[in-house]
Amino acid sequence: MFMQLSLNLFSLKSFHSTVIVFCLISLLILAIFHN
Repeated sequence: MFMQLSLNLFSLKSFHSTVIVFCLISLLILAIFHN
């Protein structure tokens, strides 16, 4: 039970950080194309 919960939390956290990285890369690409 606890193991499953922590695993879900970990996957959620890694998904969240993946989204943040994706957003940062998108902003970087936009900044490069604007210059």
